[in-house]
Amino acid sequence: MPPASFSFYDETPEVRAMYNVGTLEESNQPNNTSPPLFGESNLANDPSPPFFPAASSVTSTQLADDHAYPVYLSPPSDAAPNTSSGPLSSQWESSRPFTYSEARLVRNFVDKMALWCDATDPVRTFEVEVPCRALREPILRHAICAFSARHFYRGERGEVGEAEALHHQNKCLELLIPAMSGCQSITESTLTAVAMLRQNEEMDGQYTLAIRPNPDDDPGDLQDIVSLAFVVTDANIPTEHDNRFHLTGISGILNMVPDFAAAGGLGEAAAWLCLREDIYVSLTSQTCVNIRLEKFQDAVAILRADDYTWANKMVLNLATLLNRAFSECSSREDLLASEAEIEDWDQRKPATYRPIHVMPKSHREGRRFPEVWMLAPHHAVGLQYYHIAQIILNVMKQQQQQASKPYEHLHETRLRERQIRHHLLVIVGLAVSNSRAENTLFTARHCLSVWAGCLRKQADQLGALEFLDEMGRRTGWKTTMLVQSLRRQWEEDSASE
Repeated sequence: MPPASFSFYDETPEVRAMYNVGTLEESNQPNNTSPPLFGESNLANDPSPPFFPAASSVTSTQLADDHAYPVYLSPPSDAAPNTSSGPLSSQWESSRPFTYSEARLVRNFVDKMALWCDATDPVRTFEVEVPCRALREPILRHAICAFSARHFYRGERGEVGEAEALHHQNKCLELLIPAMSGCQSITESTLTAVAMLRQNEEMDGQYTLAIRPNPDDDPGDLQDIVSLAFVVTDANIPTEHDNRFHLTGISGILNMVPDFAAAGGLGEAAAWLCLREDIYVSLTSQTCVNIRLEKFQDAVAILRADDYTWANKMVLNLATLLNRAFSECSSREDLLASEAEIEDWDQRKPATYRPIHVMPKSHREGRRFPEVWMLAPHHAVGLQYYHIAQIILNVMKQQQQQASKPYEHLHETRLRERQIRHHLLVIVGLAVSNSRAENTLFTARHCLSVWAGCLRKQADQLGALEFLDEMGRRTGWKTTMLVQSLRRQWEEDSASE
């Protein structure tokens, strides 16, 4: 049969009319690049915003439709390129919750940092609730932005992050100091802001933020730090004087409002974050935990008895051990009690807290540390804290033996050093083996700052330095001073042998 003729008919106008969508005009500066997949572009190096049409390109038909561009799609005006003024600019300006730079930092926190705070929280309070509150509470908005800036601008643009973090930190302090003064009741948002600023301080490594010093303390009274065996002198480790100001503010809130630790919700989540921060200070300064621990026994995180509970139990066990170990009236009976509690945790922990894959370290195969794969981040946290507790127990036993009969225990001292080294390598191995559990990187860093002196082999030392360098690049944490300190320590040890 003869071929049939056909012609092309464009139905676009009819389809457009069906959906009542106006014609989009050509932008004066067309964007020829595709939007990034899944929002995972390197935002620190590419300041362009998510792909939105310019305000001037929207027609009157769209303006008549109140739902054409929801408020949450409004492009902020304070640094967003390719956004010209137009009919919608005043609407966007009045309704946007964040500036453009704030929006980037908040989204960076939600996407890449919230799990640092939520590692043992099944409801992800910092990921879900804190950003929602930041929409209406400036104190949380500035705390998030201060915390997020150094991570967002890590690498070559670190100076920009420093300036932006300091800007938001100062803004947060302007709101925080009055909230912690006078007769005003402390809110869970205030506690959360303090906890997040403390995280920001840890990343910075300077610890200069002063909230409210304890009036009973003399800032000039600097007590000597009692060193554990193998402690590395680190210029980046805060002194007791440095820690006293801000951490006293945190513990003062918890001790003044004890219901926070067992209240559930945001208040309890912030209290657990404060406790983990206080554990870090206790480890690096060999002092007792500032926060009273009895309130945590009744926390929802403990009483709900789910899989996450076991991680929080181990956090609490370690805090209790640190108090007993560093107390002026520390006794052998107290340490034995902690040892029994930690052993009970290890024996009764669910199967989920056992590694699903383990490979010993092998320098020949390029494994600087053992591979220890866990199912989820909270499992890695729980097991990491268990190994920290084992180090503390070994060190305290060694000190007790040296005090009683120092010359009769040289062999056992060397044995305990090997045990400490084993647990330290596992702590770092857990951090490098579980990429989603990024907060384990920070815990491993703190442990290296205290016990890296027991790494005698050059291969282990190089592995520790590589770990710290990679951690700094990946997270924005400052590790340069610690790396320099470790190098000096190992050089001195090598020269004395």
